[in-house]
Amino acid sequence: MPVDATTTFDAARTAYYANRDYDVGAGDAREFRRACELLLELMPQRSNNRDGEIELNLQHLRDALKKVNEYIDDNLKVSPTERRVKYLRPDRG
Repeated sequence: MPVDATTTFDAARTAYYANRDYDVGAGDAREFRRACELLLELMPQRSNNRDGEIELNLQHLRDALKKVNEYIDDNLKVSPTERRVKYLRPDRG
C-alpha cells in the first residue's frame, strides 16, 4: 500500500511493519521512510487522561528515519546519467 498524506495512524503503522526489513529485500525503503515520517507527525509526545500522563520517546523512529535515509542515499539514488531517457531510432539499431 502506498503511503500518502491521507494515511491514518493505523495505515502508517502497518506500512512501517510491512517495510521495516527493506535492507534485506523484504520491504520498500521509500515506503518505510514515509511511514516513519508520518508516525513522527501523528504520534503525540505526551498524552493525558484521567488515569495519568504518559510521555513517549520517539527517538527510535528518528533513528530509523536516519538509517533509512542513509540506506536510500547509498543504495537507491540514481546518477544524473541514469535519469536521462533514451529514445532509440529503428534506423540506428
